[in-house]
Amino acid sequence: MTKTFFSYNALESQRSSGYRNTAYALAELIDNSLDAEASHVKILFFEKRDGAGKRYINEILVCDNGLGMNPEMAADCLQFGHTAALTIEEIVRKKRKGKFGFGLPNASLSQCPNVHIFSWQNPDEIYSTCLNLDSLKPSNSIDIPQVSKVSLPEHYIQSQAQLDRNKGTIVAWRDCDRLSHTRASTIIDKSIELLGRLYRYLLKEGKTISLEVWEHNPVQDVFNKGNSYTVLINDPLYLASGTYIEKVLKKAALDTHETYSTSFQKFVLPSGDCKPTNRKLEDHCFPIEFRWKGATYAFEITTSYAYVEVQKPGIRDGAKTPVGRKYGEKEHISFVRADREISSGDYGFYLKTEPQHRWWTIELKFDANSDVLLGVHNNKQGIEFVKTDANATEEFHEHTATLQQAREACWILLSKKIANAQKAVFKEVRRQGAEWDTSHADPGNGMPNGPLVPTLPGSTPMTQSASIVTDGTRASLFTQEQKEALKSRLAARFQSVPDEEIDKAIARFDERKVRGCVLYCASENDALWSWTSIYNFLVVLINTQHSFYKNIMAPLRNGKFEPALSAIELFISSLAWEENEHFGTEEKSQIIEEFRSYVGLHLNRYLRDNQIEIKESDFKMLSEDKNTEEVET
Repeated sequence: MTKTFFSYNALESQRSSGYRNTAYALAELIDNSLDAEASHVKILFFEKRDGAGKRYINEILVCDNGLGMNPEMAADCLQFGHTAALTIEEIVRKKRKGKFGFGLPNASLSQCPNVHIFSWQNPDEIYSTCLNLDSLKPSNSIDIPQVSKVSLPEHYIQSQAQLDRNKGTIVAWRDCDRLSHTRASTIIDKSIELLGRLYRYLLKEGKTISLEVWEHNPVQDVFNKGNSYTVLINDPLYLASGTYIEKVLKKAALDTHETYSTSFQKFVLPSGDCKPTNRKLEDHCFPIEFRWKGATYAFEITTSYAYVEVQKPGIRDGAKTPVGRKYGEKEHISFVRADREISSGDYGFYLKTEPQHRWWTIELKFDANSDVLLGVHNNKQGIEFVKTDANATEEFHEHTATLQQAREACWILLSKKIANAQKAVFKEVRRQGAEWDTSHADPGNGMPNGPLVPTLPGSTPMTQSASIVTDGTRASLFTQEQKEALKSRLAARFQSVPDEEIDKAIARFDERKVRGCVLYCASENDALWSWTSIYNFLVVLINTQHSFYKNIMAPLRNGKFEPALSAIELFISSLAWEENEHFGTEEKSQIIEEFRSYVGLHLNRYLRDNQIEIKESDFKMLSEDKNTEEVET
């Protein structure tokens, strides 16, 4: 007897192959169907009832209209490690999902002990083979049975499992004993959005995946069709149309008693279609190349983030809306191979506990030839890649490096690109969020919780009055040219503020003939303040991203301590006026900008090193003291 590298016990052990759940096992079969050029894959769940009347899944079919298999191909399809004789170049070119030759038998045995294959390439010749552990066990055999010509079972015909009479394949899981759940509806509920995410690009190309439930009628001994479902695109980048987020988006847009509905309505077109809720961060969407031993390994990074109307849909905390909660369900970094997602997670790049991370997504596409560099698992459920520090590497030589050295160098390269993208996109999310917060302050008193329509976030009334008293007024009203120049500059700074609100603010400046104004604006600059002069009208901008604003000024605004806030605003305003007076020329502007940055950095260090900030408890104590003084008086 010839010895083999496989035994019945090894075959039995494959039942514990590590699939996370039934959905991931089904995905392996869907991969095979798509590699066989199927345009449609249908998954059928046949349910029966046990002695207590409870429904359970007895059989699952994965059906496709792909190329089908001849008898020789069918005889090999259940053999572990068997795969089509393709070069890695062909696998990359054809974007094949399967590569290792383990998917079909491995995934099937993880869910049931009895898998049958039916395949055909013309209407009159359906061939079948099977892998049934119960029949192999008595003889301790690992022999694959002969392929036989068969007719399809009657309930396959009733359920239209044969999608195309001329070609196709049906994989049947029988005696299902290791499914994630016993009920079809539960498995579908847990699977449908996952499948939409794994195959988002193929669904976008026109491939279709559907799921159906068929319940057994014991009286007539037939199966009756129950619910059916179609897998929609589940795009974590939120750049596609026809996706799962649209269901939530439309429902939120129709919920007119909620404040957020107006913002979400902007994404729903009259046709009923929806616009993407994210935009690309173009500076971090580009191809990446890694070279090793004469070969080029191609990657492509795409970075997106939510529109401010999604992040701040008329309320400060968009995470609490149904759309925001949906955003929070996803992982924010994903790896996609041959248009099929392989893995998603944090990989050490961000903290999952930070709610604002929900508003951005990074995707990295790669080809099958990069599997060895990223450490792709043979069940296509994950990769070995993690964030890697550049300081931890050995010296990399492109032509002589070992696999481990090449893998580490590749991880360092990708880590740098992902980290840069993550830092930039999170900064943009925070910037637009901070700008929204400041632009929705009440322009009358500079305090938050103002109108839903964004307005220019201005200073306190006390500061406005003091400016007029001390700095005086303009000699004349704005000319039309001056209004347009001022509007252009303000619109560029405050992009979320409607034009009509900017016009109203300019009209107020003009009516009072003020010589300047103090506004709050998010900036990535290190300085606490900056200024710009438009026809001698001074616009002083206080940076809401600076620690001094966050730790000191913002609490004062929230607590409505106008005198203290006004004193700071006037101090900053006086500095800006003197800078404009003495350093306003072009040759000196660079010097003063650097000076402001140094001051801002020094101020940051004071706050950080000494943990200086104003807290709610401070306001409570001040209020109690004030009330005590009033009572004594």
